[in-house]
Amino acid sequence: HMLLYIKEARIDVTDFENSLFVRWRTYGYLYLHLFLCMAIQGQSIAMAQVACDGGTFTEWQKWMFLASTIGMYMVLAGLHMTSSDPNAARRCTVRFVSAALSAAGFVLLPKTTNASSFIMMVGGVGVLQVMADKSPLICQHTVTE
Repeated sequence: HMLLYIKEARIDVTDFENSLFVRWRTYGYLYLHLFLCMAIQGQSIAMAQVACDGGTFTEWQKWMFLASTIGMYMVLAGLHMTSSDPNAARRCTVRFVSAALSAAGFVLLPKTTNASSFIMMVGGVGVLQVMADKSPLICQHTVTE
């Protein structure tokens, strides 16, 4: 069943039985989704706590939000590395730059406890990622039949 899912995701599983590298890459692609879910859950918990606290971040919640955001970008980079996408290296670079921008934004933002500034910053980095992913400078879009 696992190999059927992998083939649908366009992951090259040629020589799966004989190549340790292909097996590790396949398992990595499958199980990195678990860590992606954990990172998204971390963001959800931080945002739910903020909503219950009246829209303000405590210092712990700021770091939880930052760690889960950076973790999400790192897992996405790992998913790109394990995929057979011809633009994987470029997309990994976009994710690493997004993680660095998020970390810099958290450090450079004033010592505010207003949650909206943090959420808008993460949203802005997300918009930049989409623009970079669609840019012809980052990805050469090919038509496959």
